Amino acid sequence: MKVFPKRWSLLFGIIALQTTASFAQSGWTRQESGTTYTLNSVSFVDANTGTAVGGHGTILRTTDGGDTWTQQESGTTAILYGVSFADADRGIAVGYRTTVRTDDGGATWIPQTVDAWLAAVAMADRDRAIAVGNGVILRKARHHGLSAPISEVVVPLLAAASDGPG
Repeated sequence: MKVFPKRWSLLFGIIALQTTASFAQSGWTRQESGTTYTLNSVSFVDANTGTAVGGHGTILRTTDGGDTWTQQESGTTAILYGVSFADADRGIAVGYRTTVRTDDGGATWIPQTVDAWLAAVAMADRDRAIAVGNGVILRKARHHGLSAPISEVVVPLLAAASDGPG
């Protein structure tokens, strides 16, 4: 009976070695994130500066090309699905009924509740961003460099599709 567990241990050991070898052969290197939550998205503004987001409001930041990651306080426990930065300072992360934004590289994140499940976001520049998810497109724009008000337009995709040709 003791042979059976040893065989399983050997099998799992071989699988683990093959997985590690597969990463190495593909050019990928496993990094320690410091979190057990699932990470869903990453955004790099240059070769060194990047931000990853995931479960339970997790936000991680690297300034050394991903060698080390530092956790940042997001101000939310919602799952974050997408992140985008216009530059090293200004970024937005989106998730389940929430967005968080930063103007200081993530030293502080400002949460905002939205009535949508958002899966992805892209910043066109420091003043404009588009987020998508669950049948909606959200657009944020700052006009004439003013920090407020920020306009938000929700466009239901199904309604837009029914207005089209056909």
